[in-house]
Amino acid sequence: HVNVGCRAKKLNSSSEIVWFYTDDYTQEQGSESGSSGSSGVSSGGSTNKEDKTENNSFTDIADHWAFDAIEYVYNRSIMDGVSETEFAPDDTMTRAMLITVLYRLENITEQAKSHSFTDVKDGEWYADAVAWAAENGIVDGVSETEFAPNNSITREQMSAVLYRYAQYKDQDTSVGEDTNILSYTDVLEISEYAIPAMQW
Repeated sequence: HVNVGCRAKKLNSSSEIVWFYTDDYTQEQGSESGSSGSSGVSSGGSTNKEDKTENNSFTDIADHWAFDAIEYVYNRSIMDGVSETEFAPDDTMTRAMLITVLYRLENITEQAKSHSFTDVKDGEWYADAVAWAAENGIVDGVSETEFAPNNSITREQMSAVLYRYAQYKDQDTSVGEDTNILSYTDVLEISEYAIPAMQW
């Protein structure tokens, strides 16, 4: 018995469902250990980019350097596109986007408690993720009442979020405690809250 995950999609009366599979379901599509005759896998080689593009409908990633990474996160429901046909690979990541990625990695099934952010409305695609992250101390707002979900996330903000997420996962974050970051010419621009994360 094999459990196969799939992305949630709205269907209508004219929709058609097509399954792509390999003879050895333990192998990723395009792996070099595939056998001849497997659907989507060539013997001793990887699936070409034109074939792999069938896994999504994005028109803006075919020649992008991050193509394989985009396929990876999309096929595992970690990230979505900005529309049905665009992934926008060169756009900046927002605060809501990063928190949603971590939320999906955790595969949370229980709804988090409410939050105090007035700019995160119930029903927004990132609302549950923000509530979960705030409840677990992974993210703070830009003020007591604002999260600023659509603001681009800065490097120090991202460092702080990933640092707290590592702590949430019980990872050792002491490795950077003695790291000297004074060699960076812009060290004085680092916010106080982000210094431990930047050292880590």
